[in-house]
Amino acid sequence: MTSGRGIVLTRDEDDSLLAECAEIDGLFAPDREPDPRPRVTLLGCSAAGAIRRALGSDTARHSLMAVYPGRSGAAADAEWFEDVRLVGDVPCARDLSLRDMTFDYEETSGRYPAEMWGVTSSSRIPQVFVDEGKAAVAGFRDVAWLQPYLEPPERTITLVGCVPQGALATAIRVTSRRRRQLGLVYFEFRDTAGTDAFAFGAGVEVLGARPTRLAGDGPPEGRRGGRRDGLVDVDLRVLWDALPRAAVRPVWDSWLTGPPETSGTWIPYDARGRQAWLDFAGHRRREEDCTGPPRGTVVELDGTHLTDTAAFFCAFGEAVRGPGGCVTPYFGSLHEYVREPFTLVWSRADVARQAWAADDPSVFGRLLDDAARAGIDVVLR
Repeated sequence: MTSGRGIVLTRDEDDSLLAECAEIDGLFAPDREPDPRPRVTLLGCSAAGAIRRALGSDTARHSLMAVYPGRSGAAADAEWFEDVRLVGDVPCARDLSLRDMTFDYEETSGRYPAEMWGVTSSSRIPQVFVDEGKAAVAGFRDVAWLQPYLEPPERTITLVGCVPQGALATAIRVTSRRRRQLGLVYFEFRDTAGTDAFAFGAGVEVLGARPTRLAGDGPPEGRRGGRRDGLVDVDLRVLWDALPRAAVRPVWDSWLTGPPETSGTWIPYDARGRQAWLDFAGHRRREEDCTGPPRGTVVELDGTHLTDTAAFFCAFGEAVRGPGGCVTPYFGSLHEYVREPFTLVWSRADVARQAWAADDPSVFGRLLDDAARAGIDVVLR
């Protein structure tokens, strides 16, 4: 269920109004299990024990390269598999002295000339290399693939207390599933003041409707069975990934009561919550003047809580625009906001430098380069 003033649904196809509702049940989706990883089986592996030893029994990430001999004297091809895990090791059906070894993996490079990776091979059989090793640890005879096909996961949500209009009203009445498909629908959320606070789009299929569960207002004679006259609850099927996650619901609840009145409301959230905070701030920014500080302004940036890049854009936006302020939260985009050069005094910059380096040591320097190109003189303290 959401809080706020109300939700408006419009259809992308013709921008027509579909409904206004009081709440949405099921809006916040829990995190789903990660998709199954693709698999590759190396058939007829020799020296399977050498492969197992090379991968080891620890939890470190390993890569595997399969090198395929060229035909008629052509150069060998190779393919990298990143973050591999051995998930199957059985006797080869064609030769019991060999093994069929199955690995799941995060991603593959595709097949390219082996020389690209500094590997040359004159072997007439495919070979296996592990990590950065320059010597093959085993040979194999063939390869088999398993790329799982996954239906996009779906979720049912319920519009509570609405009067369907236009295409939505029609879809409720028909039985054809094709005609119940509304295509892309925009969900527009208002805060308690009635101001447009956020919106997202999702493909929608109508499942059905029933009298609303909301209790009616006023005396009993003005209601039918304690329900509000004319209002219905409508079930919709949408793709799971179109919906906000349950983990960011506190961010939604906060913004739907109104924009922040003080700076730093993003601080208690993790990186995902801070990104959701930026989404709300960015939606609000599009409705406002985006002119940057006047030339020569000195802006103070408190770096105490900048443990991720989302936090930087939260803090930077508020430093230059006040509570709930936002700039485009992407590297390389600061020039879109800055109109005239100004100075940014960044205290406790060591927090970001150390925290960001754990994921990518180049991020901090890239941000400083971006600021310099935008005309921002950054003073680190």
